[in-house]
Amino acid sequence: MFNSLLAQQNDNQDCEFKPFEVYINDTDIYSNLRDAPNGDIVFKINNKLSDNSVLTVIGYKNGWFKVNEINGIYYNFTLSDVEVWIHQSIVDTAFTYSTDLLDKPKGKKVVTIPQETTGGFSILDMHCNWIKLKTKDGTGWVPSEKLCGSPVTTCP
Repeated sequence: MFNSLLAQQNDNQDCEFKPFEVYINDTDIYSNLRDAPNGDIVFKINNKLSDNSVLTVIGYKNGWFKVNEINGIYYNFTLSDVEVWIHQSIVDTAFTYSTDLLDKPKGKKVVTIPQETTGGFSILDMHCNWIKLKTKDGTGWVPSEKLCGSPVTTCP
């Protein structure tokens, strides 16, 4: 039931959606978390105090990530069992291992992201468990399980 619920939250696409992590990379003092895409602000994260909070993404809709957990990296805090939305333009990701960006999900290699690369990615779109990223070297798709949501530690 949990996986079918997540698939419904992912723009009603006919696919399974697996949670993954990203981190906040926002130049503003506060990052707004909302009750729905473009909805009311229900929580603000102070970026000066939280410094790249890690978010667990459980859904996606029209450029917005649905989040159910927030973890502070430097000021150790956890907000769990929340249901908030954050815009894709203020999150980023990292890669522990060398990863190929593909021209489409399950497609051909466009460019390789070197191992231990942190930040500098624009998340453009999402389809099922595939994330479309723009880097300084190119644009392409990568499976969400390749993402590392922490800018300061390596992921498994």
